[in-house]
Amino acid sequence: MAAIAPVQIPTKSQIFRWTTTHLHEAATVWEKAAEQSEQAFEQHVNNVRNPAGTEWTGAGATAAYDDAREAQDTVRTQCSIKRECARIARRGAEDIDGAKRTSVNAIQEVEGKGYSVAEDLTVTDARSGGSDSERAARKAEAQQLTEFLRWHAQGLASTDAQVAGELTAEAQGLEGRTLAGGDPTVQMLDDGDKSRNDRINDRDAKHPDGRDRGPDGTDGQRGRNDETWRRPEGGDGSNNDLNNDWAGRAILERYLFGGGKEWEIDNDPAWSKYMMDDPNLARQLDGHIRNHAQQAIIDYQQGKGSHQGFGEMFNAEMANGESITGRNYLHGTNADAGGFQLGGYTDVQQLPDGNYKVNVHGRYNWNDIMDANPQYSTDVKKSKWADIISLGQAEPYTMRILWSADTEFVFDKNGKPIDIKGYPFK
Repeated sequence: MAAIAPVQIPTKSQIFRWTTTHLHEAATVWEKAAEQSEQAFEQHVNNVRNPAGTEWTGAGATAAYDDAREAQDTVRTQCSIKRECARIARRGAEDIDGAKRTSVNAIQEVEGKGYSVAEDLTVTDARSGGSDSERAARKAEAQQLTEFLRWHAQGLASTDAQVAGELTAEAQGLEGRTLAGGDPTVQMLDDGDKSRNDRINDRDAKHPDGRDRGPDGTDGQRGRNDETWRRPEGGDGSNNDLNNDWAGRAILERYLFGGGKEWEIDNDPAWSKYMMDDPNLARQLDGHIRNHAQQAIIDYQQGKGSHQGFGEMFNAEMANGESITGRNYLHGTNADAGGFQLGGYTDVQQLPDGNYKVNVHGRYNWNDIMDANPQYSTDVKKSKWADIISLGQAEPYTMRILWSADTEFVFDKNGKPIDIKGYPFK
């Protein structure tokens, strides 16, 4: 699931009316504009090189051609951003549609149990009769279902807000690249006159090409260093203070100099692999994924359809130790930050032999607060060191790591797994 942002919970009717048409339309416009701009400036450069089909030489020709090429480079960068906006819009539309399906399915499931769902997603018992204990039990269940629906609804709104934020951030890059009269150079608003070292030392600076730098904080250099020096993920397995890996160094640096800014990493290939490679976490997740797959078969057999959404929150843990590795620093999710959020949807297909194939499309979200735990003397000691090293700048921060993965199950007629492929299974 996407990290739950502080957004207003939508109403029941708003959920059913939620649309992503505007995102698909915007993506088409951006893609078309990028193509037309590139074609136009390619023709412009050709016209400057050979005006009216004749060869133009001399200092004036060289200056005009250089200006045209610089303008073309700027336009290409603009077009790259427009295409990235289109990609974000299309991917975001899929995420929003998926979150909407999950919310709608949840409402329909609750109503199918004999409850009424109000406009504000309050669930009440629609049935009368029964003993006092039965009515009390259904009232308690209604309260739980209310929270269940509102959690899904908030997830829908947060997903929509996240897509809007990503588009806004990406589109701001266009403001930094203008075709100014007489000076068609690319103006880097974020970096100004910063050198590469200045940018690396600024946690939120942009890469020289204008895009966000790699989540390791150094344009991917930390990961490349680990490959050069053959440092394995999670360090060398020892528990000493100097054992480290690229993820741990990135987490530590942001703690020392990041100013307490929240860090969200969404489907970054390096971080996704890092999280998915942890065997301890995988073993905690495999039971959850299997349960959702088996529940999908039950729902299918009960006539609820082949496509179902799911979502849950719980605590998850990785390694525990003193070294400077990502898994030691992450250790366990923090409930105050949102804990571990698992969501997605399932698709069920009954095979000709009577068995069932279930595809689970999972969205995994690790939420933690990177701070010193006062219960551990070593954490207190290292926190004091951090204050000294950073000259008092060290600040705790919230870290969210999101990744997506698919799992394929084949179950026999009795719901027993026959074959499993994909994360978190080996």
